[in-house]
Amino acid sequence: MRLIKKVAVLGLPLVMAAGVAHAAPCVTAASCIQNDARDQLGLARNTAQQNARQLENGVTNARNNATSGLTNAAEQQRERIAAQRDRLESSQQAAQKRLSTSAEQQRERITAQRDRLEAAPQAAEKRLTNSAEQQRERIAAQRDRLESAPRAAQNRLHQMGTNAHNQAQGAANSVSSSLRDATTLPHF
Repeated sequence: MRLIKKVAVLGLPLVMAAGVAHAAPCVTAASCIQNDARDQLGLARNTAQQNARQLENGVTNARNNATSGLTNAAEQQRERIAAQRDRLESSQQAAQKRLSTSAEQQRERITAQRDRLEAAPQAAEKRLTNSAEQQRERIAAQRDRLESAPRAAQNRLHQMGTNAHNQAQGAANSVSSSLRDATTLPHF
């Protein structure tokens, strides 16, 4: 509105001067002034309308430029946020993968340890059973040796007695045979 007033105030004297220079002959001075005022008012109105249109176009262009700038800035911000979101999702997936891998390895170690612990009593029982069986076998073998020792000693004694008897018999037979040979006359 101020611009229109400025244009009207500044433009009116110029329009009047231009109108006086090439004005048509007027019948009366009042009609001349009235015609000039009407012409100047029309020119001022046209100038004000042109200035208002230019101002409106300038405001529209400024608004469009600002909107475009905001849209571009918003799009760039969206792209930065999307890139950041993608990086965070990738990091999260990598962390979850490491966690699940770590958890799986931990689960396998715990399972192996549980299996060893569950097998330990059975292994100890088996060793104990084997040890007891071996001990029983050693005791049985020792018992058999101890039980067979008197028989073996008796058998050896009997064998020695038989051998001694046979030797004594053999010695007696040998002495008797030598005595007979010594007391008998030769047969010729």
